[in-house]
Amino acid sequence: DWSSDVCSSDLGEGTLKEYFLAQRGKIFAKTGTLSGHAALSGFIVKENGKRFLFSILINHHNAPAKAVRKAMERFIVATFFNKELP
Repeated sequence: DWSSDVCSSDLGEGTLKEYFLAQRGKIFAKTGTLSGHAALSGFIVKENGKRFLFSILINHHNAPAKAVRKAMERFIVATFFNKELP
């Protein structure tokens, strides 16, 4: 399965360890960060087995990286899981 080679299956480690807590085992993702730029790409496995790929790129931001990652998390959860996060 290509997915295990591409994205982290355990979000409990690394950059995303504080994110997607309720979606563990359903979302597989990698981050990329440079000063003023952030990326989050991966895929989501829905309960019916369908996979959805996503990629978010944010350029020239001046917010803290943690705030940008949190905004990306809120977008993914709202879009694919129909839930709002604080």
